[in-house]
Amino acid sequence: MQSSPGTITTVFFDMDETLVEHSRTGLELCQDTFTAHAEHLDGVEMERFIKTLWQKANDMWNMMFDGVLSGEVARIYAFKNTLRTLEADDSLAESMQETFESLMLESTHLTDGAMDVLETLRVKEYTLGMITNGYTAMQSRKITHHGLDKIMDHVFISEAMGAHKPDSRIFTSALEQAHASPDQAVHVGDNLRADIAGAIGAGLSGLLFDPKGARTKKLADDASLTKPTHIVQSLTEVAAWVGV
Repeated sequence: MQSSPGTITTVFFDMDETLVEHSRTGLELCQDTFTAHAEHLDGVEMERFIKTLWQKANDMWNMMFDGVLSGEVARIYAFKNTLRTLEADDSLAESMQETFESLMLESTHLTDGAMDVLETLRVKEYTLGMITNGYTAMQSRKITHHGLDKIMDHVFISEAMGAHKPDSRIFTSALEQAHASPDQAVHVGDNLRADIAGAIGAGLSGLLFDPKGARTKKLADDASLTKPTHIVQSLTEVAAWVGV
């Protein structure tokens, strides 16, 4: 296996679909959330509700990435504004968001090899960090639920950092807090734009986690995409790449 080009001291990981996998789709979670509150949504069709929710969620993420929304306002924005648009009771927003978050949490599990590679790197005294996009409340619940807070030296959640991957500021800030230079750090993630382009643009090495090969094919088909430093199909390969 190709190894790291220099002395790596710090390993950052993405969370969603890298360290933590989701076994259910967003659509399924939205459908179940609607069903759980259907008795309070007389006259509202599920299909219309979900279509509107999708639009409002997209608006929410765009505004959150632009720094317009944060905190609790961002957390319930999609449900509250969907309910308002459909002239339903918007006081249901908090309850619906809580249901959605609980269902999402139940549908997640650690990726195969995740804890093994983290423990291996910990024993070898690498600095471990997580850089994840999302709002703090939900991401923190997932981190704690899966025990990742106990093994990470640093956790960087984009809402709290005021910058979202691929913005180089979140990587630069993470490096500063981890007391590492870009050439000493690698970021492991599944997203070609947020993780790979973001990390490499900030001067870090970028390892693409691609267990099914779909993103590797995308790279071959699109020359404009930022090429990763290396591609791993299993998280346990990360340890070998850094030299463990």
